[in-house]
Amino acid sequence: MFGAALAAGVGTEISMIAWTAIKQEHVPVAELSRVSSFDQVGAVALAPLAYPAAGFLAEALGAPAVMVVGCALAIAIPSVLVLAVSEVRTLRST
Repeated sequence: MFGAALAAGVGTEISMIAWTAIKQEHVPVAELSRVSSFDQVGAVALAPLAYPAAGFLAEALGAPAVMVVGCALAIAIPSVLVLAVSEVRTLRST
């Protein structure tokens, strides 16, 4: 369990560093605060609804099923969709 948590933490930090660098390099300074605001709202706005929903779903369907579906919906599917965009795959540092 510790190894999985460590890997998840390292992966999260690497992706956050990359995302911050990409925002700073590719978003015009005049728009950076707005983009950062939308980013934060999108990241945390639904959490107050998601936590109780996850609890109810875990009780009804079982925690393992909710974890698998949640990981697919929150991590796997969005990652594949983002990587399907050729501009994202060919993005280079300036």
